[in-house]
Amino acid sequence: QQEILRGARTTKQLVLIMTDLNRFKEINDTLGHHIGDLILQQTGERLFNIFRKTDTVARLGGDEFAILLPETTLEQSKLLTHKVIDDFSRPFIVDGHTLNVDISMGLAEFPTHGDDVNILMQRADIAMYIAKQNKIGYSIYDQNKDTHSIGRLALMSELREAIEEESLEIYFLPKVNVTNSLVVGAEA
Repeated sequence: QQEILRGARTTKQLVLIMTDLNRFKEINDTLGHHIGDLILQQTGERLFNIFRKTDTVARLGGDEFAILLPETTLEQSKLLTHKVIDDFSRPFIVDGHTLNVDISMGLAEFPTHGDDVNILMQRADIAMYIAKQNKIGYSIYDQNKDTHSIGRLALMSELREAIEEESLEIYFLPKVNVTNSLVVGAEA
């Protein structure tokens, strides 16, 4: 939040990157948490070595890391994400095992994608899951791909409540072919 306030004062952008390791659970389940912990240590070292000393690299929990890039634009941050992808294309050598671990990253920029730390984290997280789902390495937050809106959440809640209370009413309207006046279907 402090960097956001500084960015607002200096009119400089900042980028927040949320990351997640692909297939990390599989490694933990197959080789054990000890190996997983060593992967996490090496991940932290790799990220720390790629980013500038003025950037912040932090492990949030599990296999999620956040990187804060002050005074950085999306264009500048894309160059760094490509370095991360290249670095993670090298296998991890851990306790005699050679393991390929990819990373998915989601980017959100202040002020373009929000002016609050929680909103930026949420939006970077959404972008990260889009990158993970599409296996593309990184994704930039796009409001058009965000299915996590408050309106959608409220609608889902109202629909569930209507079903539970059996208060849902369905009306069918005929679809009519205007050239021959025949009913060709219906919409609910």
